Amino acid sequence: MSSSNSNHDLVAGYVPKATLSYVGIACYGLLALVFWFNFFRHGRKYMLTLCISALTMAIGFGIRIPLSTNPTSSGIYIGYTLFTLLSPCGFIATEYILLPRIAALIHAEDCLFLSSRKIVRIFVGSDITTFFLQAAGGGMTTAKGNMANIGKWLSLVGLVAQCVSFGIFILLAVMFMVRVSARYPEKWSNVTTTGLDNRPVTLNRLEDWTTVYYTIMYAAVGIMARCIFRVVEYAMGRDGYLRSTEWCVFVLDHLPLFLAIMIWTVIWPPMVLERDDRFAHRVVMGDHALAYVSSNGNENKV
Repeated sequence: MSSSNSNHDLVAGYVPKATLSYVGIACYGLLALVFWFNFFRHGRKYMLTLCISALTMAIGFGIRIPLSTNPTSSGIYIGYTLFTLLSPCGFIATEYILLPRIAALIHAEDCLFLSSRKIVRIFVGSDITTFFLQAAGGGMTTAKGNMANIGKWLSLVGLVAQCVSFGIFILLAVMFMVRVSARYPEKWSNVTTTGLDNRPVTLNRLEDWTTVYYTIMYAAVGIMARCIFRVVEYAMGRDGYLRSTEWCVFVLDHLPLFLAIMIWTVIWPPMVLERDDRFAHRVVMGDHALAYVSSNGNENKV
């Protein structure tokens, strides 16, 4: 790279390090492998958004590699930006989908401010809208003159809307927890009764729906941190410190997202929710529970 090239000629504002690109591929690629393994093992379509988004994040870092030797290429930068800017929409959509499923599982939809169906429609709909706003804006930010400014504002509007929407969702999720613990303390507790004598038994955390709830909230922290960073980054503009400094992008964007969704490699929602049989329909004959039909529709012998 010739020293005569100014930072303005560098589409990213710096010369990207190939090593960091490989680290990104390794980290998100590994997550994608685990997610897809669990997806094919348990076969629940509502986890597709997480699986696809982890894969597209890894692809984004793959696109970033040639940018280290060709740091003035707008085409490469647009590809990298779009994949890493838009993939988190899928992580957010996963959060939007999981909370209503939990409410339906434990028969506590009255603890939500909106019905499960409305939550999915409204929040996933907003996620799709912000996706297209960011996609349109992200592709225009490397253009010259007024077009770049329009792209910046389109992306910023999409990011702010995404941040506000996700913030409202987090508030809704917190209120759901407060209402369930107040109205249905027995559902919030991980102590249940089992067997013919109905003895109290403490559930394993991998068999308790609250584990998935806490995981949703944990992931929400990292995702929201990233959303706030992106809003500030785009508000500062292309030549701002955050956008033109490589370590800021990795530490304040890519790392929080990685730490947020990494938890799903340990806590796979379908596996946990289908093990929590407290809310299954029991088929009883006389004094003996012969079987129950779990939430996935499978009959299991007692």
